[in-house]
Amino acid sequence: MINSPREKILASLAAVAVAVALLLESGVELPLQPFADLDTAITEATSQADEHQRQINRLLHDLHALEEAAGRSLPADPGRASALYQAWLVQQLNNSGIEAATVNPSIPITDEFLGHRIPFSIECDASAAAIATFLDRFSGSPLLHRITNLQIVNSSNGFDDNHRLAVSIEALALPTAPEVDALPEPIVSSDPAASLASLFENHTLLTLPQPPEPAVIAENTSPADTGTPPDATTTPDPPAPTEPDPPEPPQPPTPKYSPAQSLQFIGSILSGETRRAWFVDRRSGDEHFAAVSEDVSVPELTVEVLAVTDDSVTVLYRTKRVRLRLGQTIALPAAPFRGKQNLSANQEN
Repeated sequence: MINSPREKILASLAAVAVAVALLLESGVELPLQPFADLDTAITEATSQADEHQRQINRLLHDLHALEEAAGRSLPADPGRASALYQAWLVQQLNNSGIEAATVNPSIPITDEFLGHRIPFSIECDASAAAIATFLDRFSGSPLLHRITNLQIVNSSNGFDDNHRLAVSIEALALPTAPEVDALPEPIVSSDPAASLASLFENHTLLTLPQPPEPAVIAENTSPADTGTPPDATTTPDPPAPTEPDPPEPPQPPTPKYSPAQSLQFIGSILSGETRRAWFVDRRSGDEHFAAVSEDVSVPELTVEVLAVTDDSVTVLYRTKRVRLRLGQTIALPAAPFRGKQNLSANQEN
């Protein structure tokens, strides 16, 4: 117990010293704590900024990829995309040597992220080399499309070079794709060894080898059969001189296509409210576009367009109305079409 004044003074001084020490210790920690909190906040903000920058880089990469993909997409409008791609397929089949082919689109499939997926089917009869050339052209195209099913069946007892081709295709029409009037041509490799068609230059992998020709056995003739003694020697008579045949007069070149076979309908294009028919001249490769009441002229042939739909065109040819479907000409050689009518144009009365 503190009784004396001296002890009271010492106790008071001790209490003051403890209080001063506590105040000094608090006074050192309090100014430094905000700096520690600020350092922690800066560290967290820096980490978040780095993560945001990584997200921005990913978004920029995806945006660049989307812009690049939009340039290889079909047009955003599914109807226009279907018409353009159908005409493109017909043209690639023709360039591969396949003319009598059916190219049918299906109803576009709406996709939440991809816009529209447009299915197509192709059926035709062709040689193995023509089929390989078409597959080369398809794979060399920059378009966003793919083959979902492919069947090639030999349709001629395994010996003739004739095959039945059935292909299912799916093409993309992205919502950001620009409107175009034509699709790009495929890039075919200039190296023959890199193409599938080179496998069929000297042989085909899809047909059986031809059966060997029967051997011809020469009859054995003895001297007794010819009436010549065994020891007799005969000298063959020298061949009589022959005069060379006179050269044949040069024949005029035969055109590959007649005028009626040259103009081929390959598609229709909707520009605003006007639909135009798309033709190609098979002799020169020139393309022609015409709307209703407009004329289409190629050498030795002029027709007037009377009506244009998604997959057909009606023209006035020699005072008659002629309706052409995709891939048809005014006069296409008759060819069977899956048990239905021939591919030649149907003339309307």
